[in-house]
Amino acid sequence: MDKVLVTGLLIIAAVTSVAVIIGSIGPTLGRGGQEAKESQLSAAKKLATSFTIFDVIPYIGNYPPPPAPTVGCRGHGNSCSIDVWMKNIGQAEIEPVSELDISLLSSTGEYYRDNITQDPSCSYLTSGPTWYALPCGKEIWLPNETLHIRLNGPQNPDKLALGSHYTVSVTTRNGVQEKFLFQVPE
Repeated sequence: MDKVLVTGLLIIAAVTSVAVIIGSIGPTLGRGGQEAKESQLSAAKKLATSFTIFDVIPYIGNYPPPPAPTVGCRGHGNSCSIDVWMKNIGQAEIEPVSELDISLLSSTGEYYRDNITQDPSCSYLTSGPTWYALPCGKEIWLPNETLHIRLNGPQNPDKLALGSHYTVSVTTRNGVQEKFLFQVPE
């Protein structure tokens, strides 16, 4: 009789233990599976995201270019705007374009201007360097599509000097980065 009672208690303890383990591990495994899936999707999107900067053209002279009236940057032998031409060579759309992180590095590798402000109105803000995509308001950059970005150059105290070398750095929201070295013509 004692053996039956002990066996019964052991069976009840084993069933309870299994229920507790499944109850605590089951949801964790479910969450872990979902997190792993999201991580894999994010990694796949990053692998499918690729772009190249194929030309950077500094504009020398008053900004904006004629026939518009000059505002802010007066040129005087310095670059007032920089046109950046890029191509989406990946498999994925890059969006939103407004969340691109654009920086200028000096020839020594120091950040000349980090995290340049995106200007949604596509104008020339006099408070400092800004950028915008052309056509204005473009938010989705499709695969095999060329994107034109205009950087409004720094103001009077630190314009881009003639003959100097700079690197424009563009980083997508998911961390894909491309750099392009250019020289402001003399």
